[in-house]
Amino acid sequence: MVNYMIKKIALFLPDILRKRGGGSSTYIYNLRLGIEKIADKISEDIFRIENLEINFIHCGIKESLEEVSKDIAYLSKYQKLYIFLKNLASQNPIIYVNFLLFYRLRKLLNKNLSFLKICDVINFQDPFSLYFTKKKLKNKKIKMNLTIHSPDDPVVEIKNASYFYSKDNLFSKLLHHIYPFKVLQRISNQGIAFADYLIYPTKEAIDVHFNTIPLIKTIYSENHNKFLYCITGCPPLKNEKSREEIRSMLGFKKDDFVILFIGRHNEYKGFDILLEAVIELRKKYRDIYLVSAGKGPLSEKHANYQEFWKYLGFVENVGDLINAADVHCIPNRESYFDIGLVESLSIGTPIITTYTGGHKFFKDKSRGLVVINPNKEELIKAIEYLKNIPEGLKEIMKEENKKFYQQNFTLENFALNYISTLKKP
Repeated sequence: MVNYMIKKIALFLPDILRKRGGGSSTYIYNLRLGIEKIADKISEDIFRIENLEINFIHCGIKESLEEVSKDIAYLSKYQKLYIFLKNLASQNPIIYVNFLLFYRLRKLLNKNLSFLKICDVINFQDPFSLYFTKKKLKNKKIKMNLTIHSPDDPVVEIKNASYFYSKDNLFSKLLHHIYPFKVLQRISNQGIAFADYLIYPTKEAIDVHFNTIPLIKTIYSENHNKFLYCITGCPPLKNEKSREEIRSMLGFKKDDFVILFIGRHNEYKGFDILLEAVIELRKKYRDIYLVSAGKGPLSEKHANYQEFWKYLGFVENVGDLINAADVHCIPNRESYFDIGLVESLSIGTPIITTYTGGHKFFKDKSRGLVVINPNKEELIKAIEYLKNIPEGLKEIMKEENKKFYQQNFTLENFALNYISTLKKP
């Protein structure tokens, strides 16, 4: 029998694992599910496959307002501040994530420091975690890898997402004093520079960071061997109700052509391009309708176009919506690697996306994936093409999308890709 020297791998995430929502939380949630399918489970968060011991280090898998208040109580020595934070969290439970970023990070790091010291590899999901861990472990010869899950610079992501940083009030000024953006930027850049390897879903996905994180472009030009690639995956979406039932609930007729958009209604996601395209198409085709789920600044325009645009806000049954649509449009101006596109492939509905960033990977991969440049003219042509093709070809497109998903993006595929990536360096 061959004796393997066990290689300890830690996947470090100072956040709660979430089934939906995207970003690092859903990425690690899905990866954990995939690893569980192909590896031996030693304990709740420890798995072994061949000579690799994979340890998931995170803040739990449940998120509740009670937990939010409990975390805030630890932070606050002053009752008035505690009440302020608790009330603020009760209005929007998501906002606490940004405030607790470094608190949770340090808490999780200190709790697991002894174990991290004996790891061979630690994979991080943000540069801040890598930076603080590197400082704590000092001269330990541990390989530290990094995956950045946002197309934006991590500091810009915090700024855009954080309620606290965006408001002009006393508490915001306090946060800016404790962690001014120039300090966050320095920590982020040093964390990126400290990384032994940078992990991306595809080579094309780096493009967006060339524009948003100048340091990434510098590192790549100096040593492109520091970049590793691991295609992500996800569970297949399920549709609980039939296509006909959902369309009927939304008020559509059998022959209506339904265009679906899911995500943030903003210019980055290209929603303005899609809306302009639909307005133009409606002049020729009165049976074209737009359904959108999610939120964003452009969702406020819904009031002006209620005749053909059904705005649903946040929804749970995205599988039902995708199955009921004739086309799922993902018209990003810039793309990293949208898990929503991969989920949509599992349903099969034809997809239109743009030849940008990580989505360049999808060109010519399936007839059910129409890849265009991010402009209104090409989007109109693509929608018209899908509207007018025979039903038989639409069914072929659906089957090709499902097959493409099964061959590349299942949880097992994701886990095997990740294991393969861990073995490369």
